[in-house]
Order: sequence, then structure tokens, then C-alpha cells
Amino acid sequence: MADQAQRIVFLLKKLQMGNKYTTSEAYEMICKEFGPHSLRTVQRDMLLLQKCEPTVNATRVGKEHLWFIPKEIRKAEAMMRIDNNEILSFYILKAHLKTFNGTVIEDDINRLIDKLEKFAPDEIYAPESLFWDQNIGYFDYSKYNDILKDIIDAIVNKKWINIDYNTSSKGIINKILINLRCLFTYSGALYAVAYVPKHDSHIALALHNIVNMEEVPNFKKKLPEFSFKEWTKNRFGVFYGEPKRIVLTIKPEFKHYFINRKWHQSQNLIEEEDGSLTMELKVPLGPDFISWLLSWSSAIIIKKPKELRKAIIEKLEKALIDYDYKEIEGNE
Repeated sequence: MADQAQRIVFLLKKLQMGNKYTTSEAYEMICKEFGPHSLRTVQRDMLLLQKCEPTVNATRVGKEHLWFIPKEIRKAEAMMRIDNNEILSFYILKAHLKTFNGTVIEDDINRLIDKLEKFAPDEIYAPESLFWDQNIGYFDYSKYNDILKDIIDAIVNKKWINIDYNTSSKGIINKILINLRCLFTYSGALYAVAYVPKHDSHIALALHNIVNMEEVPNFKKKLPEFSFKEWTKNRFGVFYGEPKRIVLTIKPEFKHYFINRKWHQSQNLIEEEDGSLTMELKVPLGPDFISWLLSWSSAIIIKKPKELRKAIIEKLEKALIDYDYKEIEGNE
């Protein structure tokens, strides 16, 4: 009975996705998923499924039945099957969408918000709260309408573009031929992942550093496969580098800040007998990771590698020099 229930649930999910199957096709799929079964067994499964779920239709096609759930019923069912987590997601989405007020896509966003109102009426999130984290601040993009519009167009239409990119506080402009793959947010700012054919690699670009964009319609090159999850394996933040094995000790009094947080996809947390946590991860020793460690300097003890301990000590020593702490102690 349990085996039959598994098969029926499997078939129902397939049909709810909009698929249509003849009895023979359903039979081949069941055998592939659950191992050898008889055609008669699958026929009984389909009849029982139709009895339990009346939305499942069967129409005669030659000598067989074609099983399906009509599109209009699937759409209505999908609208009704919204759990509490999905409703919460709608509210969060509404709040995020309102941060685009005043930009070139405001009218489109407002139409989408009107549709969300049917499922998530009123407000439970203040839009301002989404970027309220004073630890990182956030970038104001209200003056970047034109460049934002061009970036969205370039991503959607997979355009090759030349950009002028401001890489430093000295105003040095680099010209780069790229193809923009997607956007992501980090530390209160918008970034784009861009493929650079010259180096056959993907890099991170801060949107506010893109000074100018120009389409290159005659450039032709096949884009490589891209996975954002795979791309971030060699990053902690936006900086790329060779991943190193990191071992950290989280002091017991700070454990509650770390126990249920995901800082990097490679991390592994181990609870020790003394109440501390051991965190192991593989990340590059870039500026973002160094800054993160310094921000938790009172909570974290670096065990490995030695080069990371050395880098943190050098940063702390420089900070002491910058603050001239001995002079401060003397004045006190």
C-alpha cells in the first residue's frame, strides 16, 4: 500500500506540472523511477488516482487513455495552494519592490504590486527596514536610472557591451568588453556578474562604477555555462581568490550568533564540549573575508592558517598606529 501511495503521489505531481501521459508512457516512467512493475499495476494506479483526485482527466487516444489535468484547473489549484511561508514571501517581495519607486521601472513594479495585493493585502514590512542594517549602509541608486535600464536590457537580451569602469578612487577608467549574466546585492550595493571573453572568466562589477555602456552588435562568442552557486565557491563577498582551508574557534559567549547562520556554502560547524564552536570553511583570504573577521575579532580565534593570523595581526597593529593609542593613554 505504501508503495502504491508513493507512485500515485509521484504521478499526481507530474500531472500538476502540466505534463500529459498515455498509460504506456506512465508505465515507462514508473518503471524507471520505482523499478519493474506490470502495466496492469500502473493502470490500477491511474484509476485510483483519478478516483482520489477528480481533476485528473482521461481522454481516449487510439487504443490508450491520455491522462492530464486541464490548464485552467491547475492554475486555480496553484492559486489556492499558498502556505504561510509563501504569504510571508509575498509581503517581503512587496516591500522590496517598493524600493524601486522613482526609477524607470516604477509603473511596471506598481502593476505587479497590485497583483500581489490579492494574496498579501496591507503591509507588514516597512520598506525602509529592508536596508536598515547600519553595519553596512546601502547605496542610493535614485540617480542611476539610465544605467540601470541599460543593464537590465543587456542582461535580458544577452548583449555584448563595452563599458567604461571606474576601478579606483583615483578615477582610473578601464574599458572592458563584457556580457552581463545576472545581478546580486552585497553590503547594501548592487553588483553584476559579467563574463569577460578576453580572460574567459566571470567577474563582479559594482553597478555604480559603470560610467558608460555601448553595445557591440557585431561581436559573436558562445557564452559558457554559468552557475551563481558555483561561482561563489571561490569568493567570500565579491573578491575572487584561491580558496584556503580556514579553521576558526567561536567563543562560547558568541555561539548563538553563529549556530544558525550560513556565512559561506563551504562552512561546517562543530559544537565542542567546552561550549565553543569550531568553524571550518574554504574561502579566499580577500579583503571581504579579512574585514568580516575583524568585525568579529572579539568573538573569533583564528586557528588556521598561519598566513591568515599574520594578516589579521598586521591589520590590528596598523590600526593601533593609526589611532596612536600610546599618546591617548598619556593624555588620559
